[in-house]
Amino acid sequence: WILMLLACSAGTGAEGFLHATAAGSSMIARPPPLMLSVRTSSLPGLSAQKLSQMLGSPRTTRVSLTPSRHLRRTRIRANLDDNRDNSVEEKMGYSELLPKIAVWSTWVLYIFHVFFSDAPCGGQTGEMCNIGWPVTLEAINLSFNFWFIMPAIFPDFSPNLHPALEAFFNIVVAWGALFFGFLSDGNKQKVPMLPFMIGTAFLTNVFYLPYLGLRESFQKLQESGAVDTQGSDAELRISESKALPLLLTSVFVVSVLWGAYARGAEYGDAATRLETLWQFVSSSDRLAHSFAVDSLVFWIFQGWLVPDDMRRRGYRNDSALFIARSVPFFGLVYYLMTRPKLERSG
Repeated sequence: WILMLLACSAGTGAEGFLHATAAGSSMIARPPPLMLSVRTSSLPGLSAQKLSQMLGSPRTTRVSLTPSRHLRRTRIRANLDDNRDNSVEEKMGYSELLPKIAVWSTWVLYIFHVFFSDAPCGGQTGEMCNIGWPVTLEAINLSFNFWFIMPAIFPDFSPNLHPALEAFFNIVVAWGALFFGFLSDGNKQKVPMLPFMIGTAFLTNVFYLPYLGLRESFQKLQESGAVDTQGSDAELRISESKALPLLLTSVFVVSVLWGAYARGAEYGDAATRLETLWQFVSSSDRLAHSFAVDSLVFWIFQGWLVPDDMRRRGYRNDSALFIARSVPFFGLVYYLMTRPKLERSG
């Protein structure tokens, strides 16, 4: 009893208890087992073995140490932290998954609408509404007049198409080419970006949207230790060149002028040509309608790669991000012209 009182008085104010329980073989042969309660913080370095040696009583056969209330609170707090970490990981997983679902859903709708639906011609029929040889031939002729090179050099041999349709085609191609400014995004990805960008130049969102759906975010690559912010010399020169957005802006402006004034009075004035183009898009030309759909999809997803591109450069500019996402074509040009350069280390 004296030992118990001394131990308890010495440990006043501690947070946990050490219980030493002595078990007897029988209540008759031996006195009742001794239960000693000691504040552990008052006896640093005390273990069950040392306590048994100190007691030295034949009545004491087993000494057990129980965790203190502070230790239990610490374990509870650790479990809560683990649960919180798991919750954060789940949220990060959802933040990665939901955008991919949105991209792939858009791609499926795009493929169905452009290639299999009757909606491009508003339910009307005609040789330019169905996917067949006339539409294929028009696509080939538009490709010959790519960026008006052939009409400018060999005007007598270039296909004679409506200038507004030619202008629309070249604007969409230039828009898709702007994404070459993000070639550094393909570094350390499971899928390389360059083949998808080449495909985008020919079939626009048939290739652009799948790349967005297959790529991993910069944060996820960084956590896995797979980030390389540089890439090959050729890709770095292309993506970092200010000449790229300037060239594509020139193509856009020339396309507008071509659509309004090229090929003389045969196609009417600018207002007449715009009205004809609207008829193509809404009811009579499947390719023209697909160009309009491509423009809409590009507008929606043109800023998709910008946040990760900013992180890669250590760049933060909310105004530039807003402009890149909201202003069609020229917002992306503005971002590519004003972002800081990604330098090659060494």
